[in-house]
Amino acid sequence: MINDKVKLAYCDMIAFGIKDTINRATNGFVTADRVNYDLAPEGHMQSTTKFIEMFDENGTRYRVTVEQL
Repeated sequence: MINDKVKLAYCDMIAFGIKDTINRATNGFVTADRVNYDLAPEGHMQSTTKFIEMFDENGTRYRVTVEQL
């Protein structure tokens, strides 16, 4: 039996927390699109990294990246 503990990453929780909070925190000036996963061309997850596309009322796009270090 292996005694090593698996360290969990919470990139999903952090990314969805940002997505769900940004509209309220900015009074609707910035809105978030869906959370995107770091996928390989074949479709499997390459890492726990998440990306969130955001837009402000002036039409400027942003990308927020949540990455495990």
